[in-house]
Amino acid sequence: MHFGLGPIGAAIVKQVAERPGFKIVGAIDIDPAKVGRDLGDVVGLSKRLGVKVWDDAAKALKAAKPDVVVLCTSSSIKKVMPQIDIPATRISGRHGRSTTWPKRPRSASSGRA
Repeated sequence: MHFGLGPIGAAIVKQVAERPGFKIVGAIDIDPAKVGRDLGDVVGLSKRLGVKVWDDAAKALKAAKPDVVVLCTSSSIKKVMPQIDIPATRISGRHGRSTTWPKRPRSASSGRA
């Protein structure tokens, strides 16, 4: 399931859709222009994926029952923690959770975290 379909989220959907062995089961975004549409159309693929874009994360997760959620809504861990907690409660016990930055990255220029 893909959560966040901005430029980065859409690019990831395109990559995942092309790879054998992966099945996209759902998508979530808050943009009213994307909600209710087919995910393939939303991200600009040449084919439909048969996956509806939802605006309600809890309902989408309950309906799709994903094994993995790819979260691409923001790069701020503080902003996304509530979003991470929604999938974690719906898929807990399957694969756990991970973030790109488990702790604040060290700044290359300042040497400070």
